[in-house]
Amino acid sequence: MSERYGIGEVAKKLQVSTRTLRFYDQKGLLKPTKAENGYRFYNEDQVQQLQVIIYLKELGFSLAKIKTLLQADHAQESLALLVNAQLQNNNEEIEKFQTQQKQLHDLQKILTKQSNLELTDLTKMMTNETILKKFRRRMLVYGLLLDAIEIIGIILAFYFGKRGNDIGVIASVGIMLLVVVFGAFKLSLSYYKAVAYVCPHCGHTFVPSFRTFMFAAHTPKMRRLRCPNCHEKSYCLEVGR
Repeated sequence: MSERYGIGEVAKKLQVSTRTLRFYDQKGLLKPTKAENGYRFYNEDQVQQLQVIIYLKELGFSLAKIKTLLQADHAQESLALLVNAQLQNNNEEIEKFQTQQKQLHDLQKILTKQSNLELTDLTKMMTNETILKKFRRRMLVYGLLLDAIEIIGIILAFYFGKRGNDIGVIASVGIMLLVVVFGAFKLSLSYYKAVAYVCPHCGHTFVPSFRTFMFAAHTPKMRRLRCPNCHEKSYCLEVGR
């Protein structure tokens, strides 16, 4: 005869509450055996099944999925499908949390650099920041395209040079320089029109002149500018307009 365990004993053995065991009973996951005297108990096999339920719950499976698995005729195949689905769900959750973490870091940077931020401006600022990130990615693609044009121009100039075709060399270099310089100017102008700057001292948001923008020292997300409001010169946070 297999050993019997009362609800309290099982709860202590598996380090769960008796309320959890009763909840599993109500959901039809695993019902304890009822003796003639009304005493409810679990046998050894049921305790092992409870361990499986608790383990699957810790892995993130819902009680409904666990119940389906326990009732399945081909448990291993069903478990494999559930594991794949749970992994996909976890990956989506991880991606969601990574995005959330990045947004929190962006907000932290804004709060660190801007002392007089109004909460009413927060939504607009974060939306503009999202738009600016997408714009930066497009700028990167266009920049790589200009690099490709420059490389093609150099290759063509080398090709014509080896064949003594001076006109081909001049044409290749001239066209390449014209496209690259004009493209770089247009990219800079487009970027300038998409950004503004926040003074870390007074919180004032402003747009410098294009000349100042072009020649100011900068990092990927900050530019050393003089604030027109408080007249302090410092690295100002770049935000979307």
